[in-house]
Amino acid sequence: MDALDKVRRMEAKILAEGSPEVLKGIRYIWLKNPWNLSHRQKVRLRDLLKVNLKIVKAYLLTKLFRKL
Repeated sequence: MDALDKVRRMEAKILAEGSPEVLKGIRYIWLKNPWNLSHRQKVRLRDLLKVNLKIVKAYLLTKLFRKL
């Protein structure tokens, strides 16, 4: 989870110049367990997973590690 948060911070700095609203207010969406997300957070996560960002790749890796 710490690595995921570091990736999110790094990407937020990069996107802050061009489109900061993409990652605004989503910290807890990445850090919460998927089954604990509210409906609104699930919708936002689904939309974010369609975007090609490093944080998305890192999030998908954490899901794979949970299955192990």
